[in-house]
Amino acid sequence: MEMFDIAQVCENGHLVNNSTISLPKNNSAKCGVCDGKTIVACPNCQESIPGSLLSSTSFDIENFDVPAYCHHCGELYPWTNTKVNGVVALFVDKNIIPVNEKPHLIAMMMDLVTNSHNNKLASLHVKTLMEKLEAQEVTTVKTLLSDVVGSQARKAVLL
Repeated sequence: MEMFDIAQVCENGHLVNNSTISLPKNNSAKCGVCDGKTIVACPNCQESIPGSLLSSTSFDIENFDVPAYCHHCGELYPWTNTKVNGVVALFVDKNIIPVNEKPHLIAMMMDLVTNSHNNKLASLHVKTLMEKLEAQEVTTVKTLLSDVVGSQARKAVLL
């Protein structure tokens, strides 16, 4: 069974250290990019954020993907939640969806992030909503979602 180190990520999703156990000298309470507070565990269930393989001997931040959600409890990490809520707010502010549809759209965004069985339907729905936005707004949505949606949704929605 593969064992993972613990990652340290700031509240805005910047990776600070993907090997907090193996390389504690790289740990920091604040992010060097944005000065945001860092975390090493899911705020919901306190499960550690998985880092690099413990067998790995390198500190390779460039090839490490910060997870979008907790694989233990399924909750979105703070950086993902901020991006998802930003996209949903844009759709509401532009009157593309009514306010009372926010929970439904947030649930669809969760499907996109987690690659759930509803992923294809959610991708189609979000893509249809994006067609109602102006070009600059579409670019913003794609930028916000590019790092947090699952690979299947990335192909369907963002290309």
